[in-house]
Amino acid sequence: MNKTTILALSCAIVLLGVAAILTSNPSAGIAAEKAGKAYKPGPGIDTHHLMEGVDATFSSIMDNAKKGGRKGFKAARHQAYALATLMDVLPHFESEEVTGAEKRAKWDKLSHQLRDEILAVGPVLKKKDGKGALALLEKAGKTCEACHEMRD
Repeated sequence: MNKTTILALSCAIVLLGVAAILTSNPSAGIAAEKAGKAYKPGPGIDTHHLMEGVDATFSSIMDNAKKGGRKGFKAARHQAYALATLMDVLPHFESEEVTGAEKRAKWDKLSHQLRDEILAVGPVLKKKDGKGALALLEKAGKTCEACHEMRD
């Protein structure tokens, strides 16, 4: 298997784990959100590992968008939708690095901003517009950086 396949499989595993946790007790996440608390996942998945999956998926999207061609653009588009899903789930997780109401609000905002930016990449990739996709990904990368800086 090549590096891209391994990264894609790793991200799929993370997504399946997150989905399993949220679907095993979906009311826990909703109740926690209504109570103003972060949803705490069960054992096996923590924010650090989830963020590693986010970073790996973002890198893989960039690689596939640069590679281009039917297969590259299709893989990048599917990975972009998986990443958008991860970013939608991320605010439900607790993080040792994100404490206090102000940081938590910024964490939520950046997570949703990145979700929206990544979702915008999908249709561009479907049109096989590599330049346009890379420009949008560069913008999304700045959102990633802002989140990383906040957590440092």
